[in-house]
Amino acid sequence: MNFIPLSKYLDSFHKVYELPGCDCCIYENHNNVFRRKYGFSDAKKTTFKDLYFMHSAAKLICCTAIVRLSEEGKLSLSDRADKYIPGFGNDSTVEQMLRIYSETLDFEQHKFNHKNLSRIVEALTGLPLDEYLHRYIFEPLHMKNTSFSINDSNRKRISTQYFLTDDGERLKSDKSFEALLSKNEGCIITSVGDYARFAETLCNKGVSKHGFRLLSEEGTLNLINNIIYNETTEKNCFVCIGYNGSLVSIDIDNKVTIIYAQHVKNCGTLQMEIYPKLRELAYDCLGVHKWSKGFNVFP
Repeated sequence: MNFIPLSKYLDSFHKVYELPGCDCCIYENHNNVFRRKYGFSDAKKTTFKDLYFMHSAAKLICCTAIVRLSEEGKLSLSDRADKYIPGFGNDSTVEQMLRIYSETLDFEQHKFNHKNLSRIVEALTGLPLDEYLHRYIFEPLHMKNTSFSINDSNRKRISTQYFLTDDGERLKSDKSFEALLSKNEGCIITSVGDYARFAETLCNKGVSKHGFRLLSEEGTLNLINNIIYNETTEKNCFVCIGYNGSLVSIDIDNKVTIIYAQHVKNCGTLQMEIYPKLRELAYDCLGVHKWSKGFNVFP
């Protein structure tokens, strides 16, 4: 495997797209075959910090928790959501609401937001969602750098957040992610390495490299193919585009997982240029069969 073309492409981002830095990790069949950190965590180029805010990528983790609880017999995905959320006022099933939760940012309209998902988990387990995730997902998968809050242990490692101005020429500091954390809207702080360990477990049909069974094979495929909103139409594959420009790509048939993170949002060129090119180069370097179908978000 020759990853030089992919490394050169990532290294060009500062010049071509004016991104201060990025982080990319690729797993194939439980093995970390590629990792590239480029640039700096802030526009002043002072240091590289390895923790990122990943908003939509957290939805896959939270939906996994609900599917895991269903496999334990604590709920049925066909149950009405209001069975677990008194006064919910919606006749949608848990499975239908997971789809809505994972697809939209308009939480108030559909009511199935991160807070209500937390209420379901707490009603079933007696644990707040973040504690449940730490105990039953993060700790077994050795995700030591993942949290739903800023604390003393991670504060100094979080990359500076930016957004591009409307003219696409200037970086400005962005504090919106901290506001999302304070509102308990499901924004997660994690490292590319941590998230890759979670994603590659799903990529290997629910079993981690160390043998931890996160979900059954049937549950994993149902989650990827039927439950959670997906940016690709390819069977047994999952793609998520994060609010801050992160990319999660899971290809179960080829056992390839790609995680990419940056700390600049509002980059319109990313969906059209970076993600397809990044995926294409990764597959070329791995020498594996490319996906035959396209992404919903890509032309």
